[in-house]
Amino acid sequence: MADNEKTLTIYMTIYNPSNPLTDFKKIIKNGTNQNKLFIYNDNFFQFQDKNSMTPGGGNACLRPYRQDTSNPHKEIFSLGIPTGPEPSSSMNPNDLIHEAIQNIKDFITNNSNIQEVYYSCEKGTDGNLGLNIFKDIPWSQENINLISQKLKIMFKELEKNRIVQYIINQ
Repeated sequence: MADNEKTLTIYMTIYNPSNPLTDFKKIIKNGTNQNKLFIYNDNFFQFQDKNSMTPGGGNACLRPYRQDTSNPHKEIFSLGIPTGPEPSSSMNPNDLIHEAIQNIKDFITNNSNIQEVYYSCEKGTDGNLGLNIFKDIPWSQENINLISQKLKIMFKELEKNRIVQYIINQ
C-alpha cells in the first residue's frame, strides 16, 4: 500500500455559507464520495432507530446515508453521534455515545478506502464538535466537551495504523 493510501485526513469543518467546502450537502453533490466518511450530529431517538433514514436539520441531512443500518447506502458513507436533544430517562447516553464512537472507529478500520473524514466543529475550539441546532439545549452544552474528547481519542487510536492529518475547513 502506498503512503498516500494509508493517510487519513480529518476535516474539522466550521460551517461557512460562502464556502462550499464547509457545506456537507454541497460536498456530497460535487464529487466522488467513496473515500469519505461524514460524521453528523444525531438526536438520541433517531440514533437508536437504525431504520431511521429521514434527513434532519444541519449536518443531519446526512442521515439517509448512514452505515449502521441493515441497508446502508453504497456511495455516500455517514455515521451519527448522538449530541441532543436531551436523552430520555430510559436511555444511557454514555453507552450510546460509546457505540457511536466505536461505530466510526470500526468503519474506518474496516474500510481502508476511507481517506477523508468530515465532521462539523465549533469555531474557536480545538476541533470540538459543533452543536449548531443543539446549541441551546443544556444537556448538549454540558456534554459536548466529553463527546469531543472521545472522538479525538478515537482519532489518536487510529494513528497506530494510519498516518492521520488534521485540517480545519472554514
